[in-house]
Amino acid sequence: MSLFLTDHIFGDLAPICCRLLTSACHVVLLLTSLASAQIQMNIVDDWTLEVGPGCQVYGKTKVEMTEPQSIHVEKEQKISVKGEVHIPETGCPWITPKGLIAYKKRSVEGCLIRDSLRISQTVDGTRIFREDKDYRVKRGTIQFIEGASVAVGFPMEISYEYRLNRLDGIFWTRQGQVKVSKGTPGLASLPCSVSEPGNVYLGGIWIPGETNELKKTNIFQVETRQRKDTHVSETVAERLLPKTTQRLRAGRHLSVVVLGDLATEAVTPSESDFYAQRFASELEHCFGITVDVNIEATKMPSPWNLLYTDKHILLEILNAKPDLAIIAFDCGLPLPGSLERQEQSPYHKVIKRLRENGTDVILLTKNPSHPCLFGTSRDQASLKFDHDTSMETQSVKWYGTKYRLALADVSDEWCTLWRMGIPYVIFLVDGKCEPDTRGHLIYCNTLLHVLDCGSRPYNPCAICEPHGDNN
Repeated sequence: MSLFLTDHIFGDLAPICCRLLTSACHVVLLLTSLASAQIQMNIVDDWTLEVGPGCQVYGKTKVEMTEPQSIHVEKEQKISVKGEVHIPETGCPWITPKGLIAYKKRSVEGCLIRDSLRISQTVDGTRIFREDKDYRVKRGTIQFIEGASVAVGFPMEISYEYRLNRLDGIFWTRQGQVKVSKGTPGLASLPCSVSEPGNVYLGGIWIPGETNELKKTNIFQVETRQRKDTHVSETVAERLLPKTTQRLRAGRHLSVVVLGDLATEAVTPSESDFYAQRFASELEHCFGITVDVNIEATKMPSPWNLLYTDKHILLEILNAKPDLAIIAFDCGLPLPGSLERQEQSPYHKVIKRLRENGTDVILLTKNPSHPCLFGTSRDQASLKFDHDTSMETQSVKWYGTKYRLALADVSDEWCTLWRMGIPYVIFLVDGKCEPDTRGHLIYCNTLLHVLDCGSRPYNPCAICEPHGDNN
C-alpha cells in the first residue's frame, strides 16, 4: 500500500500503521535470518571446537542446532628420526629429509618441526651446522648457505622430528549429534575422512604437521550458498570449437593432441587416470565415437621445445592435422604488451600454427600450487581464495580472451574446493603442484563442461567419498 493511499484512507492513523508495519517487517527479517543463519564454528581452546547454533540446508538435509556442541580434535603424534645419513654431492647444496619425501624425491612443506632439526658432519672432528648461519629450511628441504663448509662425499647425519598432515571431518549424525571423524595421516594426496551413511558433512579440519593449536584458518566449513550458473552456451562451443562440435554431433572420429607440462607420471595407478585419457573416454561414452589422444608432447616443459629443440614433434602433430589441441603450458606465455612482443612469444607461435592448420584449441589454466611455491597473500596462505592471481593463470585467461580461444578454467574449479570443506592441497600428489587422480578428474570435467556435452556434474564429495548424504 502506497503512503498516498495510507494517508487518505487512515488519516491520522497512518504514522502508527507505518510504524507497526515497519516493526513487523523487522520481526520477519529477524526470524528469517535466524532460520537461515550459517552454523557457527568457533575455537574454544587449543584443540577444542564448538559447533552451533545455527541452521543450514545441505542438499536435501536441513541441520538445525539451537545449542552449541563441543568436539575435541586429536593432535597428531610426532615421528622422531635419529642419525639419518646423507652424503652431500658436488653441486648439490641441499639435502632432503627422507621422512618428508612424498613423491619423486620432492619434500612436503609444513611437516618438519623446525627446532628439532640437528645436522652434523664428522671430518677430522665433528662439525655442527646452525640454522640461518649454515643452512635454511625451505619447502621442506635443507639448503646450505654459501660458506657453510660442507664436506662433499663425507657422511652427514641429521636428526629431526615431524608430524604428518591430516584432514578430519565434522559430521552431523542422524541422532542430532556433532562428531569428528579422524582422517588418515599422510604427507600428500590425503584422503578425506569418512563417516557412516546418513551423516552430513559440515566441514573439514585441516591439520598440517606443524600445527600446535587450532586456528580459524584450520576450519574449512561447507558453504551451502548456490554457485552461479556456469552453463556454457552451445553457440560458444560452436563459435570457438567449430570443427570439434561438428564432428561430435555427426558421430565422427575425433583426434586430440595434448601439449604442455602437466606430468602424466604423476598419476597412479595407470595412465588411464590422466585427465586427457579420461576426457577421451567420456566423449566416447557420450557420443558413441572413437577418440584418439596423442600425449607424447606432454613431456615438453615449454613451447620453446616444440619450436626449436624438439620441433620434429610439432611437425608430426601438424602433419597429422588433429581436430582438437588442449594446451597447458606454464612457460612462454605472451604477457600483455606490444603486439610485436605477443607475436614473438613461442606460446603464440605454437597456437598460431595449430589454428592455421585448422585445429581447434582449448587453453587450460592449471591448478594452484602450494603457497610455499609463490608469494602469497593472507588468503592464499590460508588456502581460502576464490581466484588464482598468479601471473601464469592470469596470462592464460588474458590470452584466451584477446585471441578468442576456448578456455577450460581449471584453476577456478580448484579455488571453489575450500567452500566445499576441502583444502585443495590434499589433491596434490607431491604436496606442492602436481594433481593426483582426483585432481585430474577435475581437469576432465572442466574440459567436458567447455564442450557442454552433458558432462556429469563435478562433485568433490563423490571424488573423495567423505560426505555421507550431502547430495
